[in-house]
Amino acid sequence: MLNISDRVKWYKQQIGDLSDLVNKGRLQTGEKTRAQEILTNIKHRFKEDVRIAHSVRKQGSLSPEEQEYYSVVAEAATRIRVKTNSDPFRSHWSSELYDCLGDFAFYYKKIKP
Repeated sequence: MLNISDRVKWYKQQIGDLSDLVNKGRLQTGEKTRAQEILTNIKHRFKEDVRIAHSVRKQGSLSPEEQEYYSVVAEAATRIRVKTNSDPFRSHWSSELYDCLGDFAFYYKKIKP
């Protein structure tokens, strides 16, 4: 079974770490590369989760909790439109990350035991 709480924590942690990094302002080359790697990992996870949701949804076997989780993931994925090879400062990653992090923080509060 899907551990929704752990997945939401992972997204919150990764997006929060990335947000903290890009909110420092202009980044050094190593920091910029690290930010791009984190964003690539987040976007990859979004794609995987959305792919899984589509596959399982076709089978009609998603629980209400899973349906809600995948809806949050799909919404958050649409919020991050910046390219992974763009400059975090010039491309204004921070506003998109803020919105996305808000989605997961709100959802986590709702499901937290």
